[in-house]
Amino acid sequence: MRRPFMVAAAAAALAFAGAQSAAAQGRRGPARYDVNTVRTVAGRIMAVDSLPSPRGLGGGLHVQLKAGDTTYEVHLGPQSYLQGKSMRLAVGDEVKVTGSLITYQQREVLLAASVTKASLTVMLRDSTGVPLWAGRRGGMRMR
Repeated sequence: MRRPFMVAAAAAALAFAGAQSAAAQGRRGPARYDVNTVRTVAGRIMAVDSLPSPRGLGGGLHVQLKAGDTTYEVHLGPQSYLQGKSMRLAVGDEVKVTGSLITYQQREVLLAASVTKASLTVMLRDSTGVPLWAGRRGGMRMR
């Protein structure tokens, strides 16, 4: 009799802790890639910014991408990672970005998994959203 109650109580505690963690994550934690919101957008870069990384990885490269009537805030990853893959991005460049559209710090952002400029595609994350700059494998292929 006691065992089912303890199992149910433990499950409820775990669910509550997970919900609390997820709620806190949306407010203060790092952005989370969501494979359920992946999309591909193509457009023109309107702005390029390098913002300090909260993890000390140097500057994080962000672009404003105008695709039709929509402007996306795109988080690409560490600036040094893209430069190491021979990709330079500038205002006016036409690019295609595939990534997860999420809400981060009360703003909608696209966490990029890949970016294509002309014939160069740089892979930034694997299919589950794990950043490739974490050092496990390369990330550039020619198309």
